Amino acid sequence: MALPGDFRWHAFTVMAVILAFGLGVLAGVALPYESLLLERQQSLIQRLEDEFRSLRADNQRLAQWAAQQEERDREYQTWARRLARLAAAGRLAGRTVAVLTLGQPAAGLRDEVGAVLSAAGAEVRWIGTGGSAWPQQLEAAAPQGVVVLDSGGADPLEPLLLEVRRRAGAAVPLVLATPSETRAAQAAARVPPPFTALDHAADPLGQAALVLGLLGVQGYFGYGAAAAGPLPPAGAAVPVLGGMP
Repeated sequence: MALPGDFRWHAFTVMAVILAFGLGVLAGVALPYESLLLERQQSLIQRLEDEFRSLRADNQRLAQWAAQQEERDREYQTWARRLARLAAAGRLAGRTVAVLTLGQPAAGLRDEVGAVLSAAGAEVRWIGTGGSAWPQQLEAAAPQGVVVLDSGGADPLEPLLLEVRRRAGAAVPLVLATPSETRAAQAAARVPPPFTALDHAADPLGQAALVLGLLGVQGYFGYGAAAAGPLPPAGAAVPVLGGMP
């Protein structure tokens, strides 16, 4: 007759054997799965590394291409400026051009406008509008053309342009050079002719349009939606060399 303790020992032994068998089965299943998982991880890591290397190579190629394009653009701008100044050479010879600054125009814009006017042969008179004496200075200069360099800020523009028109005379070409497409379009719609508005005066095409504006070619030129284009149309009448508009 089996004792209760012997039965408990027997049951414990059977359970231990079953547990050991189950663990062995699990271990046998888990080891191949672990190996497969490790292989897949290594494959994924290798693929990611290959993709990163490819991306780095693509980025290097793009950076090299961008650098080449920037260099070409600089060369284009240099040659375009030379062509604009060659085209402008002598067109304003013997004329006084007053350049009024409104606000603080970019130094680059001031330099470019001064350079193209000098290349055109104009005698340039710079006048700041920060004080109250500029109207008298403008009248004293007696210019044959006026350029207003606008900073594109919040300074009122239309009253100044109308005052310039009154002081300079109704027949004197007036050119507005501003970085603001909105201000250029508004001025072109409100200021009486002869008036030219530009939103791209720092651009070589804008510099050519500036000289044409001082020669009497009128309109809004630049890259804004309301602009007629960066330059006057091919059929636009341009006064002959040395002629007044």
